[in-house]
Amino acid sequence: MTLPPIILPVFSIMVDYDSPFPKSSAVYVLGSPFEAVCKIGCTSLNVTTRANAQRHGGLWLDGWCRTTDHYAAEKAVHDRLTGRRLAPRPELFFITIEEARTLVSAVCGTPYETH
Repeated sequence: MTLPPIILPVFSIMVDYDSPFPKSSAVYVLGSPFEAVCKIGCTSLNVTTRANAQRHGGLWLDGWCRTTDHYAAEKAVHDRLTGRRLAPRPELFFITIEEARTLVSAVCGTPYETH
């Protein structure tokens, strides 16, 4: 199976850098027991708390990027991964951890953080 390329944004979608974003508003990456499959989601809650709620199925928190608008950032990431979606799970994608880290950071325009 040949996967479509991931197109990184030229500019992040988060343009209001002067406004403080909510401390825990973020797009996160969960690793899975399957190589090159990750879940990418968003939350306005504490990232660790949100990730712990999704530990079923062996998912684990790899990291996150803070953002001013987690819904828009998550949508932008998901739109770039349309051809890599693992149906029927809407937030699971055929993507390596390294690719996910790069994409999420590029879209959010903030550094990738880990715990």
